[in-house]
Amino acid sequence: QFLYFIGEEGTMPYETGLCGCCEDRQSCCDTMCCYCCQIGRQFNAVNGELDRLSVGKCVIGLCFPWCMTTLLRIKVSGKLHLDENVWLAAALGFMCTPCSICQTHRQLTMRMYFPGGLCVKEPFT
Repeated sequence: QFLYFIGEEGTMPYETGLCGCCEDRQSCCDTMCCYCCQIGRQFNAVNGELDRLSVGKCVIGLCFPWCMTTLLRIKVSGKLHLDENVWLAAALGFMCTPCSICQTHRQLTMRMYFPGGLCVKEPFT
């Protein structure tokens, strides 16, 4: 867990690891098949629109996946009070895009913001 930095009081680290894709094979499969759609779904989930696809964010995610993944991590961290600073979010968004998308999917689902997906029928528990 060397990827976590000490954050402000009241924050916590992600509850699953960055490389924990095998913990939730459905979201992993969904991310590998259509990562841009998963980005759009997760942005909607953070905004309270569960299991819905945002076509606009999907298209932007297709063109700029690293930027959208970084923005997604920042938004998820802020919403769920996770212990992750902007620089770490950027590094993980750029260097570990697929794993990062899977990790945010698991975290959102565990906190009852289920983004859903084409391959994801049941929330990760």
